[in-house]
Order: sequence, then structure tokens, then C-alpha cells
Amino acid sequence: MYKALAFGMALLIAAPPAFCEEDDGLDDGDFVELEKGTKAPFDGYLFDHGGIAALIAKHEAEKEQIELKKDTELKKAKIDLETEVAKKQSEIDINKKLSEEILKANKDQIEKLNTKLERASWVSPTLFVGGVLAGSALTVAILKIAVQVVK
Repeated sequence: MYKALAFGMALLIAAPPAFCEEDDGLDDGDFVELEKGTKAPFDGYLFDHGGIAALIAKHEAEKEQIELKKDTELKKAKIDLETEVAKKQSEIDINKKLSEEILKANKDQIEKLNTKLERASWVSPTLFVGGVLAGSALTVAILKIAVQVVK
């Protein structure tokens, strides 16, 4: 077992670590400084200092233009979102006010009905008692008339 462990340790020490480089698909190109009249060692494009400066300036301008476009679209999206939020908030406020008015109207209606009920609460018993008394009086009167008719 110690031999296997020693062999594994020796293998780890002796084997150099391997690293992988990611390939982004872009060729980094080659750069050679040339003097006038010198042949280029490879095919490609030759830029002088002004050409390189113009290329870099064009790249920077495109980069700034993209940043400006991104910022403009972001501001537009923010404004659209704020407008939508304000619209939804106004809808909420209108619905809240409407529901409060409906609730107030319902409470007023309940209060009116309770008032009518309180006023009418004495009428029913009074009419009942009056009907019983009138019926009793009518019955007694009919019996007296019937007794006199029979005599």
C-alpha cells in the first residue's frame, strides 16, 4: 500500500499541470514594425500611425454611440414604466374612491331602513290589538242583536 501511495506522489510531482486556454474565435493577429521599403513578413493590412489612430477613434465613437443609444433606451423605458405606474395608481385611487362612495351609500340606505323600521315597530302591535278589540266588540254586538231577535 505504501508503494502505491509513493508511486502516486511521485507521479503528481513529476507530471506538470496542464492548462487550457479558451479560444474566443478571434485571431489576435500579428504586429511587426516596418521601415519604409521593407517587405512585410505576412499577408495583411498595413496601417500608418494616422490610420491606426483613425481606426481607434472610429471604434471609440461607435462605442460611445452604443452607450448613448443604451442610455436613451433605458431612459425611455424608465419613463414608460413611470407612466404605467402613474396610470395604475390613478386607477387604484379612482376605484378606492368609488368603493368608498358605494359603502357610504349603503350605510345611508341601511340607516334609512332602520329608521323606517323603528317608526313602524309600534304600528303592527297596535293594529293587531285594535283588530282583536274591534272583532270582539263586533261579536258581542252581533250576539246581542241575535238574542233580541230570538226573544
